[in-house]
Amino acid sequence: KLKASGIDYSNSGTCCISVFIQRNKAFVANLGDSRWVLCRVTPKEKSAIELSNDHKPTRPDERVRILKSGGKIERFAHDGNPVGPYRVWADEEGPGIAMTRSMGDLLSKKIGLICEPEIETIELTPNDKFIVIGSDGLWDVMGSTEVVGFVLQHEHRESVAEALVLEARS
Repeated sequence: KLKASGIDYSNSGTCCISVFIQRNKAFVANLGDSRWVLCRVTPKEKSAIELSNDHKPTRPDERVRILKSGGKIERFAHDGNPVGPYRVWADEEGPGIAMTRSMGDLLSKKIGLICEPEIETIELTPNDKFIVIGSDGLWDVMGSTEVVGFVLQHEHRESVAEALVLEARS
């Protein structure tokens, strides 16, 4: 339907993370730069367990694929100064995407972006307290351990998710 609409969608796409929990197992499929983090609390420690890997151009295996396909990895330049995250480029015009895997982004497929998710599995335990699923808007400004700590500190709030968004924005 989108193709028939006449809208230019060649530079459009998205990341995706999906979690399926069955009994005591969690299955995570990740494509892009969203992340899934589990909080596990034991009598000895509190830990943030990442069950997805960000697909960024700075990740060595992703970088190799992009460069082999003819893509360039650079930061955006504003007045000659690099700003923001590293991005994948075909040329000076674009596409300038900050992830190396996505659904869509058809022009980027020519320079090594792929749509194959990574799938991970973890056995859940009675010590598992919560899961945080977020996009790069969260993970680019807060680390996994920091997010888990924030949620633990604010878990009494009615909307800890809203508090986390406000913290990331600030």
